[in-house]
Amino acid sequence: MDTVNDGPVRYGIPNINDTQTITEMVASGCHMIIFTTGAGSVDGQAVAPVIKGVSNSRVFQRLSDDIDVNGGTIADGVETVDDVADRIVAQVVSLASGNPSKSEQLGHQEFALSYKTYEPAGPACLPV
Repeated sequence: MDTVNDGPVRYGIPNINDTQTITEMVASGCHMIIFTTGAGSVDGQAVAPVIKGVSNSRVFQRLSDDIDVNGGTIADGVETVDDVADRIVAQVVSLASGNPSKSEQLGHQEFALSYKTYEPAGPACLPV
């Protein structure tokens, strides 16, 4: 989904653009979200469960109660890409089997509706 950051990282505070992006994914038909966050967004969702993953072990340590998958173990040299992929698939199966994600366990139920407009980035390909 096409959104932009709304400013500096604020740990433990949902980023409105992340909330909006996740809501758009659900509106587009997603029944489960696998959300990658670099800064440690604490978003959940009111309609569909969210599995959050991060590729930075320091962020995972800081927010381990709210992030489901630490992919930073690849950069740390502890696991391979396949190892982390297997853990992600295991999380998907667990969630689909009725086990809650960490955001669900914490009660995150963020939801945002908004209207976006965009300025053309180049020549129009369709008549107005």
